[in-house]
Amino acid sequence: MGLSDIILKAGECIVIKSDSTLGLAPNGVALNFGSVQAVNELSHKTSVGQSIMFDESKATPFMIISGTTFYLVKEDDITFYETVF
Repeated sequence: MGLSDIILKAGECIVIKSDSTLGLAPNGVALNFGSVQAVNELSHKTSVGQSIMFDESKATPFMIISGTTFYLVKEDDITFYETVF
């Protein structure tokens, strides 16, 4: 099973933890930076490749054969979208 086999409901996306693309550090904040790997095709807020901040305690962690930990995140729980020009 791979990421492409997962069917996401409206408002859901899959994220892996990553660093900020702008070099920001979430000092003193219980949030994590992540990179969006998959998103429901009806989404108008989030797209694959976006860098976001999310609350890990509100996300559902899961693992695929690769051993990488992914997080199922609801778009409403995304706290910040990084914009790179």
